[in-house]
Amino acid sequence: MKKQKNPVVPFYVIFALGIVFITAMSFVGMDQKNEIAKQLEEGDTEDVADAGDFDPEEFAQGQCIACHGGDLTGQGNNPSLVGLSLSADEVKAIIKDGTDAGMPGGLVPDGNLDEMVDYILSLGSEDAGAADEDADANAEEEVEEEVADEADAEEEADADADADKDAEEEAAEEK
Repeated sequence: MKKQKNPVVPFYVIFALGIVFITAMSFVGMDQKNEIAKQLEEGDTEDVADAGDFDPEEFAQGQCIACHGGDLTGQGNNPSLVGLSLSADEVKAIIKDGTDAGMPGGLVPDGNLDEMVDYILSLGSEDAGAADEDADANAEEEVEEEVADEADAEEEADADADADKDAEEEAAEEK
């Protein structure tokens, strides 16, 4: 008799290799974390743009949308940045220092805080006009749909009336 192989062994091998891979990658990540922290302490920040090159909208698309949503109107427990009722100083303090609710501080370089604050506070005024335009467009679409529905209902009523008339004529002819 030939001895049968255990079909579970390949799964154990794959599982063991996965554990080894995950462990190795965690050590690599820890090493990179230490290098990044060391660079920040030394002030070696190549990725930070100069003040003249700062584009607040581009920065928001790269940093803020992950938590505040693609249109910055909030996502999950993260608040909307559109139409804030906070003052410029309050927004600046939040961006610089973060919040206890999970917003990390220091995401925006200090030299660019005022530009970022101005951009965030402008979101409400720009989007209010866009929201009004959207509301008007939606209202027009609803009116057009109602008119189309009424026309369809009239056509159905006419078709039903014609069918009833044809049925009466056939009944009269049979008599």
